[in-house]
Amino acid sequence: MRKTNQEKLFDSITFKDDMMFKSVMQDPDICKEVLELLLGFKLRKIAYPEKEYELRYGIIAHSVRLDLYVEDENGRMIDIEMQNAPETDLARRARYYQGMMDASCLQKGMNYADLPDVYVIFLCDFNPFGGKERVYRFRMMSDSNQPIPLDNGVEHIFACTKGENGETPIEILQFLSYLKDNKPTNRLTEKIENKVLFWKKNEGWRKIYMENHAREMDLTRAGEKAGRIAGEKAGRIAGEKAGRIAGEKAGRIAGEKAASERFAIEEARFGKLMEILFQQGKQELVRQAYGDKQLRKKLYEEYGID
Repeated sequence: MRKTNQEKLFDSITFKDDMMFKSVMQDPDICKEVLELLLGFKLRKIAYPEKEYELRYGIIAHSVRLDLYVEDENGRMIDIEMQNAPETDLARRARYYQGMMDASCLQKGMNYADLPDVYVIFLCDFNPFGGKERVYRFRMMSDSNQPIPLDNGVEHIFACTKGENGETPIEILQFLSYLKDNKPTNRLTEKIENKVLFWKKNEGWRKIYMENHAREMDLTRAGEKAGRIAGEKAGRIAGEKAGRIAGEKAGRIAGEKAASERFAIEEARFGKLMEILFQQGKQELVRQAYGDKQLRKKLYEEYGID
């Protein structure tokens, strides 16, 4: 029997998928093991603060949505991001995330001396530096004959599926291999894969995923339409072929960006609501909220989801 498009879509979902990654990493045991593996030290416990999805600094600054934000028992702030597509500005994005995490502390009146250690981790399905290493760890150091470390409590970590094994610990290599080919080879990756299968079989999760997927497709089409309209208008004003091409491109980019931003905001709100309801064992309420916009609005207000 041939599989439906929906079945094919669910078959293609892996741990690297944005919604799946966030769902699996909401399991504190799995999240803690993954973090300990990449950080190289033990965590007694971790917590998922309310700000895990969004950080804001100042009135005019745009918000930052982190894939997964946790804090440990010592207040250390840890952000872990799944990055599937290559980006040339990944290092600056890591710097920006770290800066916003620091700013969120200072907004509370914390002194500079009391700033907690910050770790920004990127799981990359490529090698952002084009080198041979599988794990890159960055801490600030003086540029001198005898380098002096700048003890500012900040570390950026990039773990890559591409590169040479070298002296990378076998447990990290097994984890990165799982990210690359989705084949579990040890206890941790088997736990992750079992959780992936659990969510893929969960009716409520599947409905929410399909709704998000459909919404994304709708927003993409709407963005393309808006882009075409804006592009045609700009093209007419600019005149002739060169103006039309430039206008269509500018309009398409603007339309797609606006549609993407609207979808990202709604996805984050609905994803947060889903996780809260699942943690409370309210699967039936998840199914009701799936198709009822008024109920979702009421639940957003009830749980204080902006």
